[in-house]
Amino acid sequence: LMGGSLVLDATPPGSGASFTLALPMVASPPPEPPATEAENDLANAGGARILIVEDNATNRLVAAAALDQLGYDHDEATDGHEALERLGREAYAAVLMDCQMPGMDGLEATRRWRATEAREGLARTPIIALTANAVSGDADDCTAAGMDAYLSKPYSLARLTETLQAFVAPATPRTMDPPPGDPATGS
Repeated sequence: LMGGSLVLDATPPGSGASFTLALPMVASPPPEPPATEAENDLANAGGARILIVEDNATNRLVAAAALDQLGYDHDEATDGHEALERLGREAYAAVLMDCQMPGMDGLEATRRWRATEAREGLARTPIIALTANAVSGDADDCTAAGMDAYLSKPYSLARLTETLQAFVAPATPRTMDPPPGDPATGS
C-alpha cells in the first residue's frame, strides 16, 4: 500500500465504518506568487519591438495602447529625423510610420532608410504606412517610397493585428492581473 496503512474503525457495531488512510508523502512547495507587471514585461520582452513614428501625441498614444494590448514592445519617434536616428541605433521588427509629419515626412524617411539598408547591406525592416488620407494614389505613393503596407487612420485593432502579423511573429498578449479579492485566487 505504498508504504502506508489503512485502518478500519467499525465501533460501535451497526453505526457504520470509518476508514483512515495514511501515506508517507513529501509536502509540495508553496505556489509561486503571481508575476509582477515588471516580470510580465520581461516575459514578453522576447517579443517583437515596433517603432511608432507619429507627430500627433494622441495618435502615438492610440498606437502604443494597441501594441501594448497585442503584447508588442515599442519605442516612439515624433518625426522622420528621429525615426532615422532610432533605426540607426536599434533593430526593429517593424515600423508604424505616419506619412504626413512636419520636418521630414514618413515617405522621405522611408526612402532614406531604404537607401541606408541598401548601402549598408542591412535586412529590410517592414515599414507600415499610417495615413489619414484615403485618396486614390496614396497607397501607390507609399509603395513607391518603399513602404510595405498601408493602414488608413482610424484603423481597427483587428486590422493592425492582421497587418503586423503579415511581417512580424505574433506577440504574447499581455494580461491584466486579477483584481484584489478575486475568487479565482482566493485572496
